[in-house]
Amino acid sequence: MAAQGTPRFLLTFDFDETIVDENSDDSIVRAAPGQRLPESLRATYREGYYNEYMQRVFKYLGEQGVRPRDLRAVYEAIPLSPGMGDLLQFVAKQGSCFEVILISDANTFGVESVLRAAGHHGLFRRILSNPSGPDARGLLTLRPFHTHSCARCPANMCKHKVLSDYLRERARDGVHFERLFYVGDGANDFCPMGLLAGGDVAFPRRGYPMHRLIQEAQKAEPSSFRATVVPWETAADVRLHLQQLTRLGYLPISTTVNSGVWPNREWRAYLGKQQCLKYPVLRMERKRFPADKRRNIFYCSNCCLGLCNLPSPSLLSKDPQICLTAPDSPWRQMTFSAYRPRSPRACFSHGNSTLLLCLLHLNSLLHSNPPASPRGKKAREQSRPGGGTR
Repeated sequence: MAAQGTPRFLLTFDFDETIVDENSDDSIVRAAPGQRLPESLRATYREGYYNEYMQRVFKYLGEQGVRPRDLRAVYEAIPLSPGMGDLLQFVAKQGSCFEVILISDANTFGVESVLRAAGHHGLFRRILSNPSGPDARGLLTLRPFHTHSCARCPANMCKHKVLSDYLRERARDGVHFERLFYVGDGANDFCPMGLLAGGDVAFPRRGYPMHRLIQEAQKAEPSSFRATVVPWETAADVRLHLQQLTRLGYLPISTTVNSGVWPNREWRAYLGKQQCLKYPVLRMERKRFPADKRRNIFYCSNCCLGLCNLPSPSLLSKDPQICLTAPDSPWRQMTFSAYRPRSPRACFSHGNSTLLLCLLHLNSLLHSNPPASPRGKKAREQSRPGGGTR
């Protein structure tokens, strides 16, 4: 288990048209004479070499008397995407739960200007973008972030390599993240999706290139994209998903579990406060609760653990609204039978497999006989609270 204060989740943001609602490289044209660039300069752009083009743009602006303070004023006026301020404030309130970084093909001067003006600069542990800043003459210069061999990405930045290098660096520091979250919009945000596994979450902006590329990948080879995909139209969509995750608070877990099917394993335990993920799954299933607040719990006869909200184990790898198990998880092999809990439960996850499980009251469970596995529709209906359908 991670030590206290060690981040559990890595949350990665893109910048242009993700944190801000514009392409910041287009926005700085407002500082140019007549708020436009000459056609001769715009004609020098070559696909895949946008960074080199922007170096020429900054050089031109400097020659026209535009100084870094003028560019900073333009950057500071760029609006955040709808709901982004609330999302960043929410993440900041989670303490060490999230480690937050930014990977952008913009530039450090512009990114930091925006974040400082909005009051969110301190949230980001690392800003990974093309280096930029005033030179000896006081003019803003721009350099490429790195070189790489990825044929799909611009020559100056491959976000897959950037994120991979960062994860490797943190692993050397002894930090291993349980889950990765990636919020982006552009085609260059698709390349790092290869680093996401089952249980990780991709947040593509709906209708933007990243979203379309994910949809194409899922259609071409469904098994190749294992991460959960949560498209967003406003940052409130991302915030709500993360809120549902963080509504689970820490709870010390019984050592009885560690001596069960998986001995000597470390488990993280959470108290179910309101709901897990997309819809509520931790319920007290008694008649005094409204029907919409009842949900079946499935009990694993192999190890006295309950699995929340799953009508069958086959949905483990199909339902995007729940935490998914890893494809090689032993839960695929287990049989489940319906069980009506009578006591509070807790959720916990094990390592990177991110099992969303429900720990029933262990003492009463271990000393009771679970019901036989229900078969067929009639048996499933009888296992529900009140013995009928919902």
